[in-house]
Amino acid sequence: MSSSTGNRLLAGLLDQQLWCFGQDIRRKEGNLLCQLGMCRIRPPRGAGQSTLYLARLRGDSQVYLWGFGVLIADASGNALWVKRYTFDPFLLEGPPAIPVHSHQDLGARRRPFSRPDLEIASGLVRAMAEWMGAYEHWVAENLVAGYRQKSLLGKPTPPVVRGREMALVWERVARRKWRPGKVVSGALGPWGGVLTQLRSFAGKTGVASAGESSGSRSFLKMTRGGGGLWVA
Repeated sequence: MSSSTGNRLLAGLLDQQLWCFGQDIRRKEGNLLCQLGMCRIRPPRGAGQSTLYLARLRGDSQVYLWGFGVLIADASGNALWVKRYTFDPFLLEGPPAIPVHSHQDLGARRRPFSRPDLEIASGLVRAMAEWMGAYEHWVAENLVAGYRQKSLLGKPTPPVVRGREMALVWERVARRKWRPGKVVSGALGPWGGVLTQLRSFAGKTGVASAGESSGSRSFLKMTRGGGGLWVA
């Protein structure tokens, strides 16, 4: 697997999840996110921005969902931002004080370099993955068989895992104790230039190419590029 392919795997999983949220919002039986109690906050009319969905987790943590990314905040005011199409987490000064509908309005952000920042970021990544996995388990257990796989049919880019595997892959992410990789000269961020092996149920190659289904019990391999690399 090439470096560029490996580095896209977690980014692809996040993109796939956000695509699925979009399908859940538009389902003919009604907006699933609203039915599950998430708060929907629309942007100003004509602003051309993204609707915010806000979910409250146990322990007074919160997940913010937009079409452009995910933010998770804990009860201590720590907040982690991950932009769609990347898996390059940034810490914010705190969760948004008012609803925002553009990532430019999230305020100052920083890469987690110090040990305290890395501990915070690691915990928030795991909490986000745990919540994603729990959500996908609920979908699998309560909606019609094959619903999640059907929701992937119109996706412009190939899924990185099959619909029924999404919960298990997120759970694998949540169980990992994350740490920064070795910084390589010229690489971006503390995770550049590191090979990561994330055990998953994603398939023989860890990525499903167009028209190809993946098997089980493999590794997602993360390689250099972009600064958003996490090693277990």
